[in-house]
Amino acid sequence: MQIRVSEVFYSIQGEGTLSGTPSVFVRLPGCPLRCRWCDSAYAWEYDNGEKFKIDELSKKCSSYNCSHLVITGGEPFTNPDFLFVLERLRGVFEHITVETAGIEYISNLPIDLLSISPKLSNSLPQNTQRDIEPKHIVDAQLLRRLINSYNYQLKFVVKDQADMPEVVSLVKQLQSPASRVMLMPESRDTDEYMRAFKTVVELCIEYGYRFSPRLHIQLWGNRRGV
Repeated sequence: MQIRVSEVFYSIQGEGTLSGTPSVFVRLPGCPLRCRWCDSAYAWEYDNGEKFKIDELSKKCSSYNCSHLVITGGEPFTNPDFLFVLERLRGVFEHITVETAGIEYISNLPIDLLSISPKLSNSLPQNTQRDIEPKHIVDAQLLRRLINSYNYQLKFVVKDQADMPEVVSLVKQLQSPASRVMLMPESRDTDEYMRAFKTVVELCIEYGYRFSPRLHIQLWGNRRGV
């Protein structure tokens, strides 16, 4: 059996509670969301990337001599090979993080951290209305099931104060403690990141949420494989 993978690379985790941790990244292709500020739009299509035999993928991942794996996308939960890849790589790594927008529910995943980044209205493609893009509608009930099932973190991409009512409302619906909620700057390159950095830090101070860096953007800008 062959698996299509957008990219495999070794770097540091740039976001969330494990930021700075050396990690192997497996990026699976395919995502229905089309967020306007996405920094991995090359992985939107399911035919993106290179085909691997599963043993070849496992060998490549284990060659980095690293204990942390991050399965990202695209949107892993909508990739047809996600569960197979996860099952085969579970034995190679001590810690597995899966990054998702939280648009599907899957139970009993053998993972250590579910990193959920619900997409706010600021993610909508330009001139697109929320009510005609059902996959962009945040489903609080589904998200509640996810956070009740897994060790999780919530990461929100924000630009300024205008994004905060949506964040606060969703966090309240989910009854998530603030310690699990992180704000990170909307940015696709280093200049955007630095312009938004201070604003987002100030929002974290104001609302009591945690700040998530985007170290890969800060350090390398809009590059693949980092």
